[in-house]
Amino acid sequence: MNIARRSRLRLLVADDSPININYMALLLEKMGHEATFCSNGLEALALLKQESFDAVFLDYHMPGLDGLSTAKTIRDAPGLPSEVKVLLLTADVAGDIRKLALEAGIDRFVSKPLTMQDLNHALIECGLLDEEVPNKGDSLAGDSTSSTLGSATKPSPPAIDVAIYYQLQPFTSRAARAHMAAMVLASDTGSLDALINDMERGNQSSIEAVAHKLKGAAMLLGLASIACTAAEIESLAGQRLLTDLPSWTATLRRLAEQSKDELMTLEVVMEDTPDSVA
Repeated sequence: MNIARRSRLRLLVADDSPININYMALLLEKMGHEATFCSNGLEALALLKQESFDAVFLDYHMPGLDGLSTAKTIRDAPGLPSEVKVLLLTADVAGDIRKLALEAGIDRFVSKPLTMQDLNHALIECGLLDEEVPNKGDSLAGDSTSSTLGSATKPSPPAIDVAIYYQLQPFTSRAARAHMAAMVLASDTGSLDALINDMERGNQSSIEAVAHKLKGAAMLLGLASIACTAAEIESLAGQRLLTDLPSWTATLRRLAEQSKDELMTLEVVMEDTPDSVA
């Protein structure tokens, strides 16, 4: 199939995380693309039957129909655009996931935390854009280096990865960044509090999934210490080795307050730079 390259693409994004949707909406708008969003694989399949898209971004972890199952359905089921480009979004970059992605018909693997350069490069590799943009994106067949934010073994991560947080500046306003931070850190409503609540109630069955969501959200904003802690909780919960829940909840609360303080300080510094969106 000959693909017509153009600068403005119609993109479908399926992700069940509100902060991921918010982030992608800001990012793709800044890049000049038209994006449609949904929260799971079944909704994505329905939209693909109704509308035409240049590419589909699928989150790996989604309830009901995950990213790989959705991709395989796109490739195999009648009535769907089997030749549409499909890209997988995930913080998990292990080799077995890459193998499964290839088998499911994924065209491109895009690691979180995402940047504008990552997305541009992925779309270029799919043949949808012409302009090359230097980036650190991963290809399915190539070697990958996972973000240090996703590693629970990194010693003493900083509260804020300043380099990642500064990457938000070209396409977000201070108000938008504050809104996304609140989606993670706000008392009672943030994804961090959702994990604390599950741990306080001893909801072992859901802790792994909730920790995974917190990890991904924190990675997007450069909340390094929270992302690493969530990754460790996710790993231990998955192995049924998570113990001393009160200690973990106390750690999360402490990191949340530290992150809030450091974000406030960082935003004051960023006010003096010219690159923020008004």
